[in-house]
Amino acid sequence: MGASVETFLAGVEPGQPFPLCVGENKSSIQRYYIIIDLKAIPCKAHTSSASFNDLFKAHIIFSVNYHESLYNFYTFIHTKIFNIHVGSAKKSPRVRELKARFFMMLEVINILGCKYVSLLCL
Repeated sequence: MGASVETFLAGVEPGQPFPLCVGENKSSIQRYYIIIDLKAIPCKAHTSSASFNDLFKAHIIFSVNYHESLYNFYTFIHTKIFNIHVGSAKKSPRVRELKARFFMMLEVINILGCKYVSLLCL
């Protein structure tokens, strides 16, 4: 607590990009940064969701590969949220299963009509 961004960066090892929130405590965040190559890039927006948006885009802009443990998560965000075609992106069996279930549910909704949607979610 109370350290400057530069002081914080001095103790960080190089690695994957990550968000940095700066404030007096968790409930009063004043600034958001994306840390990449031990450099702090300030986010224009002042929300955690906007900083994640910037973090995601930093991976693309700076051609940084997603961390192996987060590859499926980022690929999902890449293709489903931002609707960016990845081409030959590998999908985990779990992602393929969820996608198949989702499309099956949509098919049932189309057959039965929208008034039964709430019953399908129970």
